[in-house]
Amino acid sequence: MDSKFYADLSQDLLLMLNDAEDYNVIIQTGDNQNIKEFRASTYIHTCEVDLSNQSGNDILGVLFASDELLIEKLFIYVQDHLIEKQSVWVKENYVPVLHTIAKFPSCKKLYDHCVKSICADPQSFITSKNFSSLDKDILYSLLERDDLNIEEIDAWDCLIKWGIEQTFSLESNNNDRTKWNDNNFEALKKTLNQFIPLIRFVEISSSDFFNKVRPYRAIQIESKLIEIKPVNIISNWIERKNGKNPSFNKKYKFDLLYRSSRDGINANTLRTRCNNQGSCLVLIKHHQSTKIYGGYNPIGFIHSNGHYCYTKDSFIFSFENSEDIQNMKISRVNSNHYDYAIDEHYSNGFNFGDTLIYTLIIQVIMIML
Repeated sequence: MDSKFYADLSQDLLLMLNDAEDYNVIIQTGDNQNIKEFRASTYIHTCEVDLSNQSGNDILGVLFASDELLIEKLFIYVQDHLIEKQSVWVKENYVPVLHTIAKFPSCKKLYDHCVKSICADPQSFITSKNFSSLDKDILYSLLERDDLNIEEIDAWDCLIKWGIEQTFSLESNNNDRTKWNDNNFEALKKTLNQFIPLIRFVEISSSDFFNKVRPYRAIQIESKLIEIKPVNIISNWIERKNGKNPSFNKKYKFDLLYRSSRDGINANTLRTRCNNQGSCLVLIKHHQSTKIYGGYNPIGFIHSNGHYCYTKDSFIFSFENSEDIQNMKISRVNSNHYDYAIDEHYSNGFNFGDTLIYTLIIQVIMIML
């Protein structure tokens, strides 16, 4: 695009002569009573723009000045210059540039250019020194894109890094998780809660999940299948207390180990995540129904080639929906079948008694007690 704007600036000068408010010179012509005044500025207008020796920050300033002054052709020229001639500077300053242009709808072309470039090569962006200060709405819009060319474990790592820096209470010991208390994890959870569903955990390897995701299990989002009152009733069932009392039971802390919508419907993955984790609660929901089925395994899941496990404390249950506490049903192990309460085999998902129920699952959550 031409960097000379004679016609556009001439129009602006005519407007200044007719209706200028920021003039600093008054020119008078004529004699006696026949005098006419012209208002003018002492600034010299060259009608040419040379951005070749200007810094990126100054060019960005010209962009917004031209937008504010409604000099459309200059605005278009400067925006194109930033994209075509200052791409290196823009790349090195993605965060401050995005923060600035996101406020101006007229900068959509430059904004889209930044986003497209980040999606194609996000590594330099997520490792930049300013990444931790990125606006949360911009981060969310990037993570929800399908064309963001990033490994899911790298997305998780950068999200944790960003979340820690954004959480005020973690400032003093943000690099030492061993010093965190429950309040620190709760604060980080509050910061990241809306972002966690954007991570495709199913694409993270088992080793990366164990080493990089599981240490932050305290911040992961709550169950999508069940509300707190049914959970309290199930907790009472575990202790063989009154199942009709939905009061809060502080004895149990539930940690999410496996979710099929996140981890995929796969027995090996389920076993990798859940084996040797202690007592487990299983919740199952079919996508065409509101009903929820589940079972409690007090033994937990172990690596086994196949055998029945003895317990008198396991049970299965069902309820109509995630909030239902009136129609919850429970079935405990018959006293004649304690020896066959759990059918334990590594190649299966989970079995209560000798009934295999994992193959038709649409969405599963397994929770460790």
